Amino acid sequence: MRNVETDGRPFGRPLADGSGSKEQRSHRSRPGGHDPTARPRQPRFRHGKENTMTRWAERLYDYRLAATIVVTLLTLFFAWEVRHLDISTRFSDLYPRNHPYVKVFEKYPAFGSPFTISLVIEVKKGTIYNPKTLEKIQEATRLVDLISGVDHDQILSIASRKVKHVEATVGGIQAANLLVGAVPNTAEEIAKLRENARATGGVVGTLVSFKEDAALIQATFIERLTDFDVIFTSVNDIIKKLQDADHEIHAAGQPMLTGWVYHYQKEMYLIFGLGLIAMGFFLVLHFRNVAGVVAPLVVGIGSAIWGFGFAGLLGYNLDPLIIVVPVLLVARALSHSVQMCERYFEIYNDVGDIRKASVESLVSLFPPGVVGILCDAAGLFIIAIAPIRLIEKLAYVCGLWSLSLVITAVVLTFLLLSYLPPPKNVQKVVLSSERKGGLLYRIFSFIALFSSTPRWSIATCAFFLAVTIGSGWWAFNRSVGDVNPGTPLLWPDSPYNTAIRKINERFAGFDVLQVVVEGKAESIKTSDGLNLMQRFQRHMELDPEVGATFSFADQVSQVNRLFHGGFPKWNVIPETNADSAMIFQLSMTGSSPGDFDRLFTRDFTAGNVTVWYKDHRSDTVERALRRASSFMADKGVDGGDDLKVRLASGTIGLLGALNDTIGRLEILTVILISLVIFAITTFIYRSFTAGLLLTVISNTAYLITSAIMYHLEIGLDVNTLPIGAVGMGIGIDYNIYLMSRMCEEYRINPNYSKLIPASIFTTGKAIFFTATTMVVGIILWYFMSSLRFQAEMGLLLSAVMLAHVILALFFQSAFMLILQPKFIQKGLFFHH
Repeated sequence: MRNVETDGRPFGRPLADGSGSKEQRSHRSRPGGHDPTARPRQPRFRHGKENTMTRWAERLYDYRLAATIVVTLLTLFFAWEVRHLDISTRFSDLYPRNHPYVKVFEKYPAFGSPFTISLVIEVKKGTIYNPKTLEKIQEATRLVDLISGVDHDQILSIASRKVKHVEATVGGIQAANLLVGAVPNTAEEIAKLRENARATGGVVGTLVSFKEDAALIQATFIERLTDFDVIFTSVNDIIKKLQDADHEIHAAGQPMLTGWVYHYQKEMYLIFGLGLIAMGFFLVLHFRNVAGVVAPLVVGIGSAIWGFGFAGLLGYNLDPLIIVVPVLLVARALSHSVQMCERYFEIYNDVGDIRKASVESLVSLFPPGVVGILCDAAGLFIIAIAPIRLIEKLAYVCGLWSLSLVITAVVLTFLLLSYLPPPKNVQKVVLSSERKGGLLYRIFSFIALFSSTPRWSIATCAFFLAVTIGSGWWAFNRSVGDVNPGTPLLWPDSPYNTAIRKINERFAGFDVLQVVVEGKAESIKTSDGLNLMQRFQRHMELDPEVGATFSFADQVSQVNRLFHGGFPKWNVIPETNADSAMIFQLSMTGSSPGDFDRLFTRDFTAGNVTVWYKDHRSDTVERALRRASSFMADKGVDGGDDLKVRLASGTIGLLGALNDTIGRLEILTVILISLVIFAITTFIYRSFTAGLLLTVISNTAYLITSAIMYHLEIGLDVNTLPIGAVGMGIGIDYNIYLMSRMCEEYRINPNYSKLIPASIFTTGKAIFFTATTMVVGIILWYFMSSLRFQAEMGLLLSAVMLAHVILALFFQSAFMLILQPKFIQKGLFFHH
């Protein structure tokens, strides 16, 4: 007979190879059978009188019918609230409140609205100056004007009534539309149109490409009337109608981007469902019994009902892009449930009694489960400090969702297992990792080698230190904001990013920085006000990254030249305020109300300066705002006591506000989450060492997450910020479960070289399986999603989960062996 202390088995369980006497083999062939060679079963927790936790678990078992009815009624209530669930994007939720840049945007929304689409009509040969192409530009302008919710005063193209050519005639200064009315057919008429377009400020490079082979149509929509589905469908109908063998048409802009996200919503639901099916398949493959499959699946579905029910109850919308976080929470519910099932089967295999197995598994896993859930919820609630409504809503909904896992995952699994028939293959499930020669046995033996032997444990910790340092360096170099041109939400070859690329190749750029020159009434008409705008333009144009600039000061300079016979030297702002006001008024000749709302306010207190850029990468945003700020910091460019330059609106300004907020918020959230994890785990384990260890591991996981983002070229933005914060709290569950199991094993055998492998072959196996199951459900997003962001989040979260498993099974175990901390002797606070 082999000695249980020396035969290499982590437990004194029945031998998986079938050795032993006939009596032993027949005795352990039934569930609950005891191996005479096994060590005597020890109580898992110290207690003088009966443990309070045990009494509570027994009482819950006795009243399980009532508890099941309560949970069922609550689930039905939240299922009813799901009808109020709104999965949609609200632009006002995306940007930080009270940021100076956002305040400028809110004060002057007409200067640059994100609810703007850009339609590019490109000829494959020649230029746009031919009757067929001009007809298409005119027809596209007319059709865009018919889309529901469009602001008719904010449609710009060479065929728009808002774009006028100003010229000097015998009768004075006259303004005429470029392409309104009949399309020119003769060569002379077309040449005249080309000449007028070239001579009109703000046309070449913005509405007509530099090579004159493409035209741009811009249309702004009224936010409260915006229906992204209607806009997306209408614009695509225009493209289908007008595109032919000689013309390519592309569409970009925030409404189109949101439309593409909505377009793939059904695909999101499909992937979500297939993820659940894939996780269910792995449950069947692993457990091969009803209890092990039904309980986790019911828990996952129930958790989703509670979570989405919270969103409906609170009246919060969920942005489609952050649906990955709820998917992760459903996977976490499955994870907690699988941990319960594994523990239940293990204890049932020992005692052969459903009541005892149910009670002991709850007593064993309720404390670490609750601690893990509290850390999960803390990570979610803390990100609510962000002054960004989207993140606040996500934090509150998912924070409550996470807390509800105490009931929907831990308690509900206990209730389900108490009713479901005990599996007949329980011994096979429990001993699967101890079957010599099997794949699981080899995996966990390998892990045990590196974490439970002194020499290899030191090597493991050294490797962990190297990974931490390397990840920290990459994390430090990770960008805040977008890393690549175009949108990171869609793949580079998507129709939307193709449109962005076309605009950047042929025009001044797609992304704009808008700066406001602000003063008292009529101040924009003054020479000082107009000169201040032009000086800012000249300052920004020195940056080679700038495609073009434009303000109404350009128009005033042009009209001043026309007024003085067309001599180039008069292409300047008049020196006196009286002359400036006169030329300013002449520049508005033939205009209608709203024609110049995008350029200055109607009381002439503020003017808009637009600067075009080719992309909105974080470096570009930082560079643009730094250069604009340097203009303001120069005392020599002051426009007078009643004039000031205010930053900033447009794509660059709003993203600058977002990047600035998220950059500061990241450090604060990491610190706060770390403090909460440290406080919770220090209190629960009654040990500074335990709290410090788990906090270090969670921070290392965050650094690894950031390093992976760096290599995948994923920037930190409003959509990815919650991922890192959630990962800190959620992944720590594995460490807590494993550490709690080590505390239990210490009661049975205080030899660290034995208790660590015992923990790895049991709880470690459950951790490995639950993480694998979660990865299977989440990695599908990478292979199936048409949205690049969700695909990359699927890959990122899968990598993060695996990183947490490695940190728990290898590093934590190795650390425990090297230091052999005293807190492991005391166990959890709950157990006393």
